Amino acid sequence: MRRCGCYQTSQIQLGGTSHRIGAGIGIALLPADAITPDDALRKADGARYRANRERRSAMRFCEEGMDAQVRERAAMEDALRRAVGLGAIEPAFLPTVRLSTHEVVGFEMIPQWIADDGASIPLQRFIPIAEGVPHEACIVARTWPAGVRLAADIYPSQLRDELLLRHRLPSCQP
Repeated sequence: MRRCGCYQTSQIQLGGTSHRIGAGIGIALLPADAITPDDALRKADGARYRANRERRSAMRFCEEGMDAQVRERAAMEDALRRAVGLGAIEPAFLPTVRLSTHEVVGFEMIPQWIADDGASIPLQRFIPIAEGVPHEACIVARTWPAGVRLAADIYPSQLRDELLLRHRLPSCQP
């Protein structure tokens, strides 16, 4: 296991900046953790989620209770996909203020998920699985005065998304 650890992190150069990347590894053993290969894969996936949540590069073995977390995450992903399709993820904007002049110089876009019952889903429950910048935020930002900026979190996996780069980001340009 120790030998595996040295391959978990590396650095890449992107736009002249060095970025440290890593890998989360989940491990489930047969027959101790699972009876079938499919069951072992599902349980290893749960251990991988835990590894990714805890550190940039880590290995985690399957533990009791991880299965329930995987099912909850899958249900949340399904609900999130439906919410995006129904337009239930709406942008909210937090102002960025220049302290010396009290001038609003930009806004950070924070996604808000409004459930079917009208309740707001807490950001920390869905942001780890949400990988989208709502298009509506870019449309709104285009109406702002020149010099007012929009900030939004973009996940590393989205930097490889041709559709995002080609269609979403340019829509924020004047």
